[in-house]
Amino acid sequence: MYKSNLSNSDAVDQEFMFWKRKWSVIKPEGRPNTLAKAIKICEKNQYPNLFELLKIICTLPVTSAECERSFSVMRRFRTWLKARLTADRLGSLAIMNIHYNKIVDYKQISKLFFTLHPKKLYEKV
Repeated sequence: MYKSNLSNSDAVDQEFMFWKRKWSVIKPEGRPNTLAKAIKICEKNQYPNLFELLKIICTLPVTSAECERSFSVMRRFRTWLKARLTADRLGSLAIMNIHYNKIVDYKQISKLFFTLHPKKLYEKV
């Protein structure tokens, strides 16, 4: 799947074999025990394919919790508000709910809203 990211995909097995052999003679406490440590120790010039694969592995999501949370938020809003919301407003409310722990300056947001939509200021609610 990631062959296009590798400089020589045929050499991956050999690089991995040399990498394993290199760390097999070192005591377990001296070996890298996390991907972050492994990528820091991996010499890019000596193991170019292994280095690229470590970078790819480090960027892959470990769980799907963030996606599942967003789906449950959307389901809650859809149930609560039914079809009265536009897709744009529904998406905005979902983002606000997902990122609930962010500090928001409501005065600045209202000022921006009424600058962009001056007619809304005078409409009846």
